[in-house]
Amino acid sequence: MILIVTAGCGGGGGSGGPPAPPATPAPTGFSYPSPQIYPLGTAIAPLNPAITGVVTSYSSSPALPPGLVIDAHTGIITGTPTVAQPSADYMITAANSGGSATFSVSIAVPAVTTSPANISRMVVSSTTVAVALLITPVDFSFSGVLTAKAADTAGVFAGNVTAVTSNGDSAISLTTSPRVPPRALPGQCDAYAVERRCLHHAAIRALDCRSL
Repeated sequence: MILIVTAGCGGGGGSGGPPAPPATPAPTGFSYPSPQIYPLGTAIAPLNPAITGVVTSYSSSPALPPGLVIDAHTGIITGTPTVAQPSADYMITAANSGGSATFSVSIAVPAVTTSPANISRMVVSSTTVAVALLITPVDFSFSGVLTAKAADTAGVFAGNVTAVTSNGDSAISLTTSPRVPPRALPGQCDAYAVERRCLHHAAIRALDCRSL
């Protein structure tokens, strides 16, 4: 004898589809290090956001200062400021399908003006050259101690440069190097040669560069 047992179920039917995925939560904990002061014409260190959650896009309103950009995918701000401007707030938005988060980052691009803008002078080697510059801050003010650094690839000047501030201005003094005589540019008088000639001809009061 063969016994066959079958089982069945009854009841109403259902939709049969999988449950809908949960909604993506909006990002939280959004911030940048702020405020930021970036020198004009100098590449900035990447400014990274801190945020929790998934972000699909970043944007800034208003647009960042000229030369600076925000990566739409990572939110990292990079670039080189090309226009000086006072401190301003920039609203950065981090968004996904579930919502958005915002943070206001303060950015300033200060600049200074110098007067005179260019200095050209003929001097005898091993003598001191005092250069007075009027340095004026634009849209900001000096605080603390102002320092200066000389770039001298030809080795004409001594390494130390002093900067003294007074009423927001700076007086900078440069000293020629006693070790390396300056070399004349084409069409100019060689100051070192002038000095040597004067040592041997003390009676000479005026020298013609073309005769050296």
